[in-house]
Amino acid sequence: MKSATFAGYTGKAAELTYTQTGTAVCKFSIAVNRIGRDKETGDNLPPIWVNCVIWATRGEKLAPHITQGKFVVVSGEMDIREYVDKSGKNRWSLDLNVQQFSFGGKNESGDEAPAQTAAPKAQDRASQPIDSEDIPF
Repeated sequence: MKSATFAGYTGKAAELTYTQTGTAVCKFSIAVNRIGRDKETGDNLPPIWVNCVIWATRGEKLAPHITQGKFVVVSGEMDIREYVDKSGKNRWSLDLNVQQFSFGGKNESGDEAPAQTAAPKAQDRASQPIDSEDIPF
C-alpha cells in the first residue's frame, strides 16, 4: 500500500456502520477534480472518486459532520482494487484508509473550518487485535 493525500468534495453524507465486534466504520467518498480536458469533446475530465473509510471512535465522532458537498482533505493508506461490475466490465476502485482528516474552506455558517484529526499512534493501534470480521470489504 502507498500513502496518499486527496482534497475534494464529499458526494453524500457519511455512512456509519458497525462490525460484528462493535467497531465503528465511517464510509464516504470524495470527488477529486482532474486537470485537463477531454481531447475529443473539449469537456473537463470527470472527477476521480475516492472511497474513504475512518475506523473506530474517530469515525463515529466525524460521521455526523461529514455531509454532502463538504470540502475535505484526507491522507492515509491507498489501495487500488480491480473488480468486475454487474455488466461484466472490468473496473477499478480507489480506496483510502484515512489516517488524517480535515475540513477545508468554510463551513455552513461561513466561518473557517480548521477541524483536524490525526490517527492514533501506531503503538495504540498495535495493541488492538484486528479481526477479519472488522474489515468492511
